[in-house]
Amino acid sequence: MSSIMEEMSNLNPWFASINEETRSFICENARLIHVGKGEALFRSGETIPYVAMIRTGALWAERASPEGRNYVQAVMGPGFFGHFEWVFGNSKSRYDVRAVVDTEVFVIPAPVIKEALNTSRQFTDKYMELMATSHSLLEEYSFVISVYDKTQRLAWILSMIADGHRGLSHRIINIPVTQLQIAENMGLTRQTINKSMQYLAEQGIVQIGKSNVTILDVERLKDICHFDTLN
Repeated sequence: MSSIMEEMSNLNPWFASINEETRSFICENARLIHVGKGEALFRSGETIPYVAMIRTGALWAERASPEGRNYVQAVMGPGFFGHFEWVFGNSKSRYDVRAVVDTEVFVIPAPVIKEALNTSRQFTDKYMELMATSHSLLEEYSFVISVYDKTQRLAWILSMIADGHRGLSHRIINIPVTQLQIAENMGLTRQTINKSMQYLAEQGIVQIGKSNVTILDVERLKDICHFDTLN
């Protein structure tokens, strides 16, 4: 158990900030599961019985449009910890979450999180802080998609992932997502995204792969989209 606690604390800075007694209780009840490439951790409409932290690999959160097209809403890498509202009531997932590559995930049953909330004021305060950070990202996303130009939108999405979702996880520098998936996520054509991506590549900010984008300069990405001024 102590090795699990050490590993989970190293994976996620927020988790490391929780008092040791609560972390120990959570880790005693955590288990590790494997999700093969292309397999779903869970699907839209399912009631989620646990909170999860990614150990290795990466997950996509996808959502279908009324026309039946899937949109990648989030790319989550090692250390990502969520979703937090699921422990309240019997919330159903709004997304399909599946593995981009073979992925290992620590899962903690919802009753364990509820018990920690009932017994630790420090954990409750930290948990609310985590939820606030998560929801602020969603608000930023709505603003960026509505107001920013195409290259700034792309820079924001890439910088948010590379920056570790504002501390919700570690940085993801090699992002396992295609240009088509980014285009669908942003409601744009692949040709439009390719033009902006080529601009970023020419500036030495990103390197484009067949099924991934490697971030070469996170700070320049953040400058383009004013990432740090959106708080």
